[in-house]
Formats: sequence, structure tokens, C-alpha cells
Amino acid sequence: MSDSLRDVPEFFENELGESLTVRTETLAAFRELGPPDLCHVTKINHTVKAGAREVGSYHHILGVDASSSASLAAYINSLTYSLDGQPGWFSKSTAWRINSGIFCCYNAFSHVDVRVEVKIPGGVDGYIVTARGERIEPTAQMWQECHVSAMLRAILYGEDDGYRLQALRRVYPITSLAMESKFLESCEALFWSGWKLGSGSEIQMTTLVRNHLADGLMRYFGACGRYNVAAQFFEKLYPRDSEVGALLAESYFQANQEVKGVRILYDSLKQNPASYPLLHAQADFLKGKQKYDAAIQLSRFAVKAAPSEFAAWAKLTEMYIEADNFELALLTLNSCPMFTFTDKDYPRMPQPARIHLPVNTDLNNVMDLTDYDPRTMDPSESYLLRLPAPGLRGTFAKAYAFLAQLVKKVGWDELLRLRSSVFVMEDEYRQQKAREEGHSLHSSQPESSGTATAAPVPPPKDSPPQAAVGSHSSPSTSADAMAEAFQPGKATTESPANPVQSPLATDQTMAGMERLSLNEQPAADPFKAASPKPTSDYLEQRQPDDDDIFEEVLDWNHDSSSKPPLTDAGLATARTQEPRATSPTQSKASVDDESLITVDTDNKGSHPQLTEMPNRLANDTLSVPRESPSSAAGKAPAIDDQPLPSDVAAENHENPSPAGADLTGPTHGNTEAKGPEQATDAGNSTTELGDTFPEKQPPLAAAMTHTDMIGSIHHKRLCERWLDNLFMVLYEDLRAYIDSMSEIYRSQTTPQSTFRHTAAEWEALGDLAWRLLYKPEAKEAYIHSVQLRFSPKSWLQLLIIYTEEGNLQMALNAVVQLSIYQEKWYNHMVYPSAIAANVVRLIREHGLSKVQNVLISMNLAGPLSKLVTRYFAFAQAFKLEGTEW
Repeated sequence: MSDSLRDVPEFFENELGESLTVRTETLAAFRELGPPDLCHVTKINHTVKAGAREVGSYHHILGVDASSSASLAAYINSLTYSLDGQPGWFSKSTAWRINSGIFCCYNAFSHVDVRVEVKIPGGVDGYIVTARGERIEPTAQMWQECHVSAMLRAILYGEDDGYRLQALRRVYPITSLAMESKFLESCEALFWSGWKLGSGSEIQMTTLVRNHLADGLMRYFGACGRYNVAAQFFEKLYPRDSEVGALLAESYFQANQEVKGVRILYDSLKQNPASYPLLHAQADFLKGKQKYDAAIQLSRFAVKAAPSEFAAWAKLTEMYIEADNFELALLTLNSCPMFTFTDKDYPRMPQPARIHLPVNTDLNNVMDLTDYDPRTMDPSESYLLRLPAPGLRGTFAKAYAFLAQLVKKVGWDELLRLRSSVFVMEDEYRQQKAREEGHSLHSSQPESSGTATAAPVPPPKDSPPQAAVGSHSSPSTSADAMAEAFQPGKATTESPANPVQSPLATDQTMAGMERLSLNEQPAADPFKAASPKPTSDYLEQRQPDDDDIFEEVLDWNHDSSSKPPLTDAGLATARTQEPRATSPTQSKASVDDESLITVDTDNKGSHPQLTEMPNRLANDTLSVPRESPSSAAGKAPAIDDQPLPSDVAAENHENPSPAGADLTGPTHGNTEAKGPEQATDAGNSTTELGDTFPEKQPPLAAAMTHTDMIGSIHHKRLCERWLDNLFMVLYEDLRAYIDSMSEIYRSQTTPQSTFRHTAAEWEALGDLAWRLLYKPEAKEAYIHSVQLRFSPKSWLQLLIIYTEEGNLQMALNAVVQLSIYQEKWYNHMVYPSAIAANVVRLIREHGLSKVQNVLISMNLAGPLSKLVTRYFAFAQAFKLEGTEW
């Protein structure tokens, strides 16, 4: 007879009740939704004659109905039937039995712990423990808050979100429409207190529509596409606060009720024109209609309404990227306020005496479950496992995603050119500073003596105070030094008033970044196969900038004598018709002129399963026609009483900035939005917006005129240190990606070459290609990974890819593999989950009957088929789209 549970993971205590004591002591450390629920049971061995022996064990769980003490007591009672070693017909009774149990559920609204103590036999006692250890009686309001808190943790603490806790048990939280109705009633009553729960790491100020409660509701309805039910829920709340119209309009749009959504936005913006969630909802709608100019204007209004919110600046960056306005996208991204990532609340428990992890006997009888055990690999064994990008979280991960989109659209070379055109390069700043010091020394030297020390030059009267490292302050610039100060280099993140060299920003590193060539194969240019060239629309829409002015002064190819100057009319033609190097003899790899070599992928190697990856890459080039670097750009976005980037570009186009323009950076203060009349007009009609705003904003380089000094750094901004580091992270990813693709290419073309990757390396390569938006290559890598070893992450990515492709057979195969893994590790949650979301999409696109027939044709064992049919039963119980046919 064993003292462990048959199908529930357990941590056995060294001292009875120590887990409860530690949880009480750490209650004050929980900030937002709190940790998972804790179930503690006490077992007694009644066969011991000398005295009863008691053993304490506990486990964490998500999804239990915590609306009353009776439901929690019922869960503890169900554990009595899970004791290992149940007696037979003629055997003796079990030696161990559960004597008592305590269920702890954290109330995230009141920041207290609701506990239910069950004594067997005996009664049920419910009480509340505060952060001070005080014990009080619960109220009906407390139980309602506890119910919503438990359900939100079950919804938001999904395994796909990265919430990893050893032996965490998950159960199905909402199994019927009746339970859903009960949950929605509690959410409706507590919706106006949702701000107490906090918000995601990308939100600075928690509001009524930007908090964990609103996020949980949208995720619950959105994962299965039940936006019509979400619209019915938010319709009840909308009359009380117009800002709820952002959630209501989004639900209408997703439910294909655009007329209702537009009407809601119209009425809501009249009442609350400075609400950035409402402006974002309308901007997203216009982006879907490809009205990018109007969407940009609305995003700019949102930035002025909420200048300290990362979401506002990120939305504006997204719109600029969609509109192919890459200069302003970089400047806006540089102005984003970045926040430290705040992870979810995890419980802190003492070291257990032992851990019991039971195995599902039904599954173990039909297949070997040892392959589904998690394995770790030493990151030092492969450079793919040492990349810094997977460690990015929160706002930094979002900013990296924007850079990856830019690389995918314009290529690495063009991104570096854009970077040097809008940000101050380190070489520019150093040369400019040296000339200023020389000019100051010459002008302050007295006539009577040639040995006097030059006095320091005082700052201008209207200049900002000296800033710390990484802040934005502008060096004064002399007119005669402008032309020679313009040199290609790397963006600096140091303050001109107090320069400190960045450890990640050296000339040698930048030279390697610009070359980005492989040491083993110098003849093969990596980016010919890593990124596409800019689209023709982007090149045609670019208006002539100061590259035309500097064409004769700074020749990028060091051959100005033989190259005629470009005119404004012929600039676009010269850019699009300039020949690209196709062999090592046509172009030499250097800092000033990189080689762009096309890799020959016609030869097929001895690995037919790997032929598609480099062939796809060969058709997707990263090279762009070499242009002279842009010498100036418009003023970057600021926050405190400063116009947005597009405003500066438009104003400077008519009135160029003076030579002593201020370059102070964003200070993330409060800025008043444009007048209510303008914001109201923006929300009145979506058709009028497209007519009101210009079709295309002037490019940033248009802010310069011919009368401005050549290479003036006063028209550029200082690159934030975090953005400079993200460029280096992106560079590391691109280099690792090209190295891996080159190894695959060599293995195909050279029969004697040996190329082997472990399962972890294939998975890391798939993640790398996925981050860089190369989904076909990511799919190939994930397939190789799961062929060598089971990987839940690779199977989940394959499930997403197969679902998007409509490959029903392979998608269901991925569902089977993931269902086995989740069942092995005590995840019994059918919905919400990533598996259920993809199964629902398959049912919506192919119909339930077809999906069921495909599953039957797979001839799965009974226990395996039962795991998959749970998702079909969920779709039928909630009457999802596609279940009728």
C-alpha cells in the first residue's frame, strides 16, 4: 500500500504543513493574478500500532471552480478515490487514507488567500488569510472575486505562454454553457474593478479595457472565434463607459459585423476622442482596408493622447512599416518607451522530501511514453543555442519583431543605410567634435601669446543641461565641418555632452556587421539568400533626398570621376537599374562596397530531404542597388510638446531647421491631444479620413534643403542604447541563420561533407527562421527536429503551419502527439489551449464530419482517439461554426 495518489503529481513535505506556512509568508510578494491554486492533503497510516503516522503532500492546480467552498471541498473529496493501492474484493483495507485537506486559492482583487479546510470525516471550514497572517470570514463578494481570479489564471497561464511550473496539474475549467454563463455573470459584476488585477508588461497604465480581465475575456472568446458572444457581453457594459466601445467594436469586426463596429467607434469617439484604445481599434480597421494614411494619422493621435504607453508608439511604428515609410518607422521605434518585463507570479516552495510523478497507465499500455520526457541540452554545444534573441521578453521582443519585419521588407543592406540616414553615426560625432574643439581652440587663442590654453566653450543659452550616458543632447555644429563630418559608421548611443563608448558599438564590430560574410566561404554572400530586395513600390515612392546632393561629394564606390551626377528625375531609374554583382570578380567585399554573390543551388546533393530550404533562399535575395548613404533626416519623434516625426518632416520641408536645432530626446511626459474637434472628425467617418489626410507623408530626408550643410548631424537623432543592442541581436541571428543555411548547401553540393544537427539544434534553427519570418525554412527545420526526437514546441509550431496550409492529415497527427504529451504531464485542459484553437479552425474550414472521418482513417488506438475526440465534443457543446456539417 502506497501513500501516493495514483494519477496526481505530489510533492511530499519534510515537515507537516510547511508548504502552507511558506505560502502565507509570501502572500505579500504577489502583485497581479497570483500563483496557481495549492491543494494540501494530510494522509494517515492507521495500521501503525504505536501511533498514527501522518504525511503531508501538496500539488499546484489550475482550473478548479472556486465559486464556493462546496466546489473546492468536492475536489479534495475526489482525491480520496485516487489513493494508490485500492483494495480488492477479499483483500484488506488500504493502510493509507486522506485525513484532511486544505485548498488555497488566491484572490487577485483583494490580494488575500481564500482557503477551504476539509476534515474527513468531519465538516468544511472556509476562511481568508491576509498578507499579515490574519484570519477573517469570507463574504459573497470575496467568493465572486475568487471565482474570477481562478478562471483568469486558468485562461492566461497557458503552457503556450511560457508558464512553466513543475508538475502543475491543469483541469478543464469551463465544461458547459451553464458554467460559462456563471463565469460571465461574475465578470460583468467585477468588470469595473478589473484594473486592480494589473496588466501585461507592455501596458504602463492599467485601464478599464487594458487589464488582465479584459485580456482574459478576449482570449477566451477569440481562441474559438466566438466573437458574437463577446459582443453580447460587452453590449451590456458599453452604456456605462464609452471606452468599452474599443472591445465591442473589435468583437463586431471579428464577427463580420463591420457596420455595427463603425457605428460604435463613431459614437464612442464623440464622447471620448482622446482614448487610445478607441483610436487603435479604428486604426486597425483602416489598416485592414489598406487606408494606411488615415490609420497613421489616428495612430499619431493615439501617441499624443498616451505618450508614455509603449502600445501607442508600437502601433504607430506598425502603421509606418505597413505604409513602407521605413525612415519614420525607425525613428518612431527609437522613441518607444521601454519597460522592464514583469513575469507572472510563481509560487516559492521549500525543497520537497520527494516527488511523485505518476504515469497514465492507459497510455503507457499502448505506447512508450519515455520519448515524451523533457530533455535539456548544454547550450555550449552549439552556437544556435547561445543566441540572445530567444531571451527577449515584453517590449524588447516586440521591438525586435519590428526590426525583423524591416529586414524582411527591405533587406539588411538597406536597413543599415536607413539606420545611418536617421541616426547619428559614431564616426560623424567624433569628427564633428574634433572639428569643434579645433575651431574653439583657434578662435579663443589670444594675440599676445601663442601658448595660452583654450578656454572651454560654454553651451548655448537655450541648450538643454548636460545629459547622462544614453540621453539625447545635441552637439553644436560648425558650418565648415558639415561636409567632412558625413561618414558611414555605426549609430552611437552615447551623449555628445558626456561620450562613453558602447561595448557593443565598435568600429570593428560594425565593419563585421556591414560585411556579414562567412569566413569559411568568402565567395558566397549570405544575404543574397537571406532577405529580399526592396519592393518596386517602395523604390518608386521614395522621393529624391539629399543623396542627390552628395552624389558628387561622397562617391560610395570611390569612383566619382567616372560617374556622372544624378538628377532628380533620373534618381529612381538609376536606383532600380543599377546592376548587381553576380560573381566575386564583379564586386569586392568591404565596408564601403559589400559583395552580393548569388549562391548556385542547381547542384543537388545526397540529401534530398534538405533540397527545398536553400532553393527557396536562392530565390529570395537580400541585395539592393548600392546607394550613397543619406546625409540627413528629419527630426525624430519626441513626446513633451514635440511634434511627431511626420509633422517634423512636413514642417521642415517648407521651413528648414536652423543649424543649431535642439536634439533632445523623448522625455515621456504628458502631451495634450489635438483638439476634440479633430479627434472627433477622425472618428466620424472612415471615408472622410482618407480624403482629409495626404496620400503620402513626405520622406524624412525631404526636411533637408540644398542650403543645409552637407552631412549635418543636427538633422539626425541619437540611437537609444537598447535599440543599438537590438541591431546587434538581429545581426547575430542573421549570421547564425546564414551559417546554417550554408552548411546545408555544402552538404548537398559536396558528397564527402558531413552535416549533422541534433534535435535541439534543428529546433533552434526552426525558431531562428520563424523569428526572421522565413516560415518554409522553419517548417523544414521543425520536421527534422521531430524526426530525431519528440519536441512539444516543434510539434506545436508544425500544428500552426499545417493548419494554415489546410493539411488536415498532418495537422491531426500533430494534435495526437501534443495530446499525448499534455496527458502525460497532467494537462487535462481542453479549452482554452493552443491545440483547441487550431482544431476549432480546422472544424470551421473543413467541417466536423470531414475532420472526424480523417481521424477515423488514422486507425488510432482507443486511448489515443479518446484524447482527440475531447476537442470535437467541446466544439459541439458550445455550438461552434462548422459543427453542423
